[in-house]
Amino acid sequence: MTRTLIIGLDGAPLELIERWAATGDLPHLAGLMERGTYGELRSVMPVLSSAAWVSFMTGMNPGKHGIYDFVQRDLQSYRRRTVRAGSTLAVPTLWQLLGQAGQRVGVVNVPMTYPVEAVNGVLISGLGTPDYRPFTHPPALEEKLRAEGYRVNKRTHFAPGNEQAFLDEVNAITDMQAGAALELLGSEEWDFFMHVIRDPDEMGHFFWAASDPTHPAYTPALAAAYGNALRDYYRKIDGWLGRFLAAVDEETDVIVVSDHGSGPLYKDVSLNEWLRQAGFLHLKEGVSAGSAPKQLLARLGITRQGISKLLRRSGLGRVERWIKDLLGDKIELLAESQRQELSEIVDWSRTRAYSFGYHGQIYLNLAGREAEGIVPVEEYASLCDEICAALGRLVDPADGQPVVSALYRKEELFHGPHLAWAPDITVIMRDLAYITRQGYEFAATPAGLFATPHTHETGSHREMGAILAAGPSFARQGRSQTPANLIDIAPTVLHLHGQPVPSAMDGAVLAEWLTGAGLGEGALSAAPVTSGGETATAPAPAPEWSDEDEETMMQQLRNLGYVE
Repeated sequence: MTRTLIIGLDGAPLELIERWAATGDLPHLAGLMERGTYGELRSVMPVLSSAAWVSFMTGMNPGKHGIYDFVQRDLQSYRRRTVRAGSTLAVPTLWQLLGQAGQRVGVVNVPMTYPVEAVNGVLISGLGTPDYRPFTHPPALEEKLRAEGYRVNKRTHFAPGNEQAFLDEVNAITDMQAGAALELLGSEEWDFFMHVIRDPDEMGHFFWAASDPTHPAYTPALAAAYGNALRDYYRKIDGWLGRFLAAVDEETDVIVVSDHGSGPLYKDVSLNEWLRQAGFLHLKEGVSAGSAPKQLLARLGITRQGISKLLRRSGLGRVERWIKDLLGDKIELLAESQRQELSEIVDWSRTRAYSFGYHGQIYLNLAGREAEGIVPVEEYASLCDEICAALGRLVDPADGQPVVSALYRKEELFHGPHLAWAPDITVIMRDLAYITRQGYEFAATPAGLFATPHTHETGSHREMGAILAAGPSFARQGRSQTPANLIDIAPTVLHLHGQPVPSAMDGAVLAEWLTGAGLGEGALSAAPVTSGGETATAPAPAPEWSDEDEETMMQQLRNLGYVE
């Protein structure tokens, strides 16, 4: 029977893999490239790990699985809420389909796999898992992992001045998680096994400029201190890949995949402020920056976010939980952060559009959808046209050049039963070298439309990730000149394992990458790629999700720079 090993490299661009493979720094990745097929891998929109990994595991676009971002707007209150996938998905995952066919699976540290789903094998959840919550199947595995010091989430996060501490934490948690995955690879029976290494993403976010002399944040001092940090981390990744490859036989198909790429980040753009200046969004009468009562304490640093950071830095995470339980709803008397919350200061009775989420997502305040929607359905298309036309005229005064490189209506990108949750307009700015982050446009000290990222990030996401595939099922073709799609991997793996591809999947089998053995009996034209019916699963009852869990997850997203 076919066995497949997938190693996920979150946020790894093919450009860096090719560069350092050519210099001999990544011998194991270079070996896969030499004996298989590799190329760029097109992600989904928005180019975020949340949407991307769920699309990977389901073979579907976000309109079908419902995950567009790490947060989702509450249509009643306009507040942001973190999203969950895992066992709450109403569509099947790749490992669920394989398990239903009697095949054993191992899934380790894949983002968006919390709440943990029961699988035919083992699962350790990844990004999106709250601290102190169950994170394994079977449950007994967690006790063993905790005893060994295993953690899903980092405790040290990037900030200027603590670069080395952050690097030490990244290296430690990479070794911890990869070591646990390798142990399970050797001790469990499996037909499909997957492990995701998360920190190519964060290393790209925070150390891009150190090795990019063209970046405005680059300095000789930065390069001297951390110019090799990104390359050295990829060397570590390659070393772990070598250990995984040594643990499987030559009959195992191996796929290395990244959910998206990375590139330089230059500026944050305050889309809500632009919408306000353009007359599409209005603040409440009497509201000005920092005027809300909560903000008086917030300006002194007394916020839920500030208290949380202090306790976590002091190793008092469990004390934080006790305080939140004690205060209950009274904790809402404190502002979430020093930034004013969009939901509280916008006059929704006069607002026609607002930005929500990461990168560049605009929603209309649509009547019949949002609680206080004012835009009639019959004006939807014309308002989208108006906003897009105005965005096309937006320039950065620093260089006088247009900011927007692409605009998409939701029907151009998504389809499915969850289309209503999609952004009405997706805005791509300078090919993602400029991005927006909902929630801080109306800070106590507004920075205008354009600002250097206050998160100290110098890198961000790109649409094109990477895929490398080698083994008995994959042809030895070298670099493919045609990008594959992230949603193609699930149907390809199902096909290799002799399973029908559900017709609900949007991806296609990568037939041109496969050998005769991978295609099945006969030549390409005769190789059957079977499709099943519309496959759906009843989502498991979601575990209780407390305000504490919500705040824990929101803090994780702040640490990553995904929300403010």
